[in-house]
Amino acid sequence: MATKTIDPFFNVPNRGLPVNDEIKSLSKVQQIQAGSGSRAFKADSQGIWLGANKYEDAVFRVGMDGTIYIKSTSGGYILIDGPNQRLIVNDGTNDRVLIGNLA
Repeated sequence: MATKTIDPFFNVPNRGLPVNDEIKSLSKVQQIQAGSGSRAFKADSQGIWLGANKYEDAVFRVGMDGTIYIKSTSGGYILIDGPNQRLIVNDGTNDRVLIGNLA
């Protein structure tokens, strides 16, 4: 049996996604969510994220452009900035580690 790969952000509106006998297909998927509120995993055309209702407020997020952001409860963060080819580790006040294109 051949496996068919369907990208839910682009292919689902064009073809149905068979799931089981009770749910025949998904169409026009805008967002995927497991859990609720700030205790949820979410995905949409921006990327995937945890810990907030909105992508930009999330403590952990992975963007479709290759950016990974992880925020600590102490206020610091780690940013893996794929588009700009750099890594930043911040302690909540100052950047402590800077690697890559720092312009």
